[in-house]
Amino acid sequence: MIYFGYEFVLTDDHIDDTLVLSRQVREKIWQFIFNFSDVSYTAKNGARDLTNEAVIRLAKGLPNLRTVSLPSANKVGDAGFLALIPNCPDLRVLEITPSSTNSYGLTKITAKAFNEFCEHPEWAPGLKQIIITNDENNKEFMKSMRALSKQREKLVVTLLHRSEEKKWGDFEIATIPEHFMKGRKCSPEKTPRGIAQRYGQDHSIQV
Repeated sequence: MIYFGYEFVLTDDHIDDTLVLSRQVREKIWQFIFNFSDVSYTAKNGARDLTNEAVIRLAKGLPNLRTVSLPSANKVGDAGFLALIPNCPDLRVLEITPSSTNSYGLTKITAKAFNEFCEHPEWAPGLKQIIITNDENNKEFMKSMRALSKQREKLVVTLLHRSEEKKWGDFEIATIPEHFMKGRKCSPEKTPRGIAQRYGQDHSIQV
């Protein structure tokens, strides 16, 4: 497992540093997890400058990944998503979310990515959960998302709204998830065991 803690700023260079490891080592890496939990005034935590190109290299270099968690990856969108899904056939949980749902210049995962995923049912057949930013006002996005979750009946699609709230004179992360299965919204209590519930923070990934 590769894990980056809450006082870390993840960049493309860190991805590339991982990829210089020997093939034998890289083939044994099943989890790539970044912890995003600090938005205080003094925070040095985030993956805001991580690019699609680096995520594409990650997908090709670590093909046995089962869990990928990239919260606060504001610049990662369809290209990164569509690299991980086909190149990591054992993928179980994938999170690509921004630091805030309302981040300026945010790159979102779109209906195009879902449509292409639907065309390839052989990709990541054991995928249990996708966590992405909530774009519920986009009708095309929601239609494609529902179609994907209908096609993959065991898949949970979590649409996440993340924001910053000021408490006790400083800022904290607040998240509101909406889970979808079989094309319909479902409560957290009705989601399968092993579904991530804390989104980008310590112990959020259970698979």
